[in-house]
Amino acid sequence: MSDARPNGPADLDVDALLQSTRMPDLPLARAFLAEQLCAAGVSEDVVAAFAAVPRHCFAPAARWRSAYLNLSIRAGPAWLLRPQTIARVLDAVPRGPHVRLLEVGTGSGYQTAQSATLAAEVLTVDVSIQCLAWARPRLHALKLSNVTIAQAQVMSREFLDRTFDCVIVTSALARLPRTVPRSLSPKGGVVIAPILSTDGSQRLVRYSFREGHVRHAVDLGACAFPE
Repeated sequence: MSDARPNGPADLDVDALLQSTRMPDLPLARAFLAEQLCAAGVSEDVVAAFAAVPRHCFAPAARWRSAYLNLSIRAGPAWLLRPQTIARVLDAVPRGPHVRLLEVGTGSGYQTAQSATLAAEVLTVDVSIQCLAWARPRLHALKLSNVTIAQAQVMSREFLDRTFDCVIVTSALARLPRTVPRSLSPKGGVVIAPILSTDGSQRLVRYSFREGHVRHAVDLGACAFPE
């Protein structure tokens, strides 16, 4: 994994956290979450992503026991979204051995880690130094070789010149910024984003682009992302 490192100390020894054996009920809790996702019709590879990534490691220690419930959890400066919400996002990601994915909003880093099990390459960016300081040591502890982290305001031309097959936006928007579709491959790609309705509610939408234009949009249902 490579990154543009923001200043700020890690708040704990994440490597030790990952190896912790103080909570023998965690494997059972993770299996229960996987059962719930299967029952909700989530695809096998996304369920496998949830099984591969320990959610409690991205949560505060006081919330470890509730980390595998279908709840949103405050994680330092960010949020761990409800597992079923993340599962809908990941189910909408294109599949293939060479899929390149851009995540706009690293947040806690949990969804980033799961995306790395589905895509060949993941670039995750965030404007918040605090969020990156929370997510970076956890992602490093998982040794994800296909993930690059950067602060959006200091992205180098190396990043700006790259295109992606999929863009995931992790904060609610009134509309898609023009710069988001420009990050897609000219051949086409997918943008998955929570869109605000006029009444303040949110809908998760999957946009299919080709040659810079929306060809298809699918409403994936109500959601609740940070704004």
